[in-house]
Amino acid sequence: MLFTSWAVEGPGQDYTLMRTEDGFANVSCSSLDFPDEIEQPANSMLLVDFNIDERDEGALIGRTDFAWEGPAHWYRYVTKDGGKTWSAPEVLTEEPAELSGIFSAADESGFCDLKSELMNSLR
Repeated sequence: MLFTSWAVEGPGQDYTLMRTEDGFANVSCSSLDFPDEIEQPANSMLLVDFNIDERDEGALIGRTDFAWEGPAHWYRYVTKDGGKTWSAPEVLTEEPAELSGIFSAADESGFCDLKSELMNSLR
């Protein structure tokens, strides 16, 4: 799974999740819309945590951090089908515990090589 984020003016920002089960020979995508209060590209949401368990149930945690608007706001999206579909963002009242599951973050140092390989395979 890969996550990307696209910034646009006005409401409409989101995370896009690319899923594959065969080494990117076939890819499906789903979108997780940002909460309505994130209206500008300068107001982004950080992807803080993500995980899915063996039953394909999982969550994504995002956080806004607008220093001029007070403390950070936390959001949780939930999936029950391995990331094919997601709930609307739930507002959390405090920082959540770390998620457990079967996924671990990729080493970001290899991201440029992965991006290059993916782009070349799409050409």
